[in-house]
Amino acid sequence: FLRSSSAETSRIQELVSRYAMVFPGIRFQLTVDGRTSFNSPGNGVPREALLAVYGPQAATAMLEVHGEDPESGYQVDGFVGTPSLTRANRTYMTFFINRRWVLSRMLSFAVEEAYMGLLQVKRYPLASLNISIPYEDVDVNSHPSKREVRFREENRVFSTVQRAVRAVLVADSPVPSLSSPTPE
Repeated sequence: FLRSSSAETSRIQELVSRYAMVFPGIRFQLTVDGRTSFNSPGNGVPREALLAVYGPQAATAMLEVHGEDPESGYQVDGFVGTPSLTRANRTYMTFFINRRWVLSRMLSFAVEEAYMGLLQVKRYPLASLNISIPYEDVDVNSHPSKREVRFREENRVFSTVQRAVRAVLVADSPVPSLSSPTPE
């Protein structure tokens, strides 16, 4: 069931680059037909892993996210792009659950909700987020390929991600200041 050589190479490169973002302390190198097509530093610095994946312009425009829901113990860590750093589709939103790459529409919508009012129509942010959840609160057997997961408390996961991303965006945005005119 293999596709063309270039399609399979593209899928492998996508997999390697995604895991390089969540494991910045591991050096990843992908060689295709004798040429290095991907190389991450493996020095433990997450922003440098982003640099290897997205390039210098995008990596420097990413904002660091740290958030948690103290009641449940859910934590969100990673990076999101500034509102000026967008793409035409959702493929640049990468999610990990306990450092395992997953596809999740719900997590995509949580990030999009955090950007509500900050993005142009039909534009999507860059994101690389790892959500740490107790293993008993996530079902990895909900899809045959194991790339989609289900959550015991989906609403709580949604709100934890949405609040963490929104907090970073609000903290980064300039706040206009009003000053009263000085009397002459």
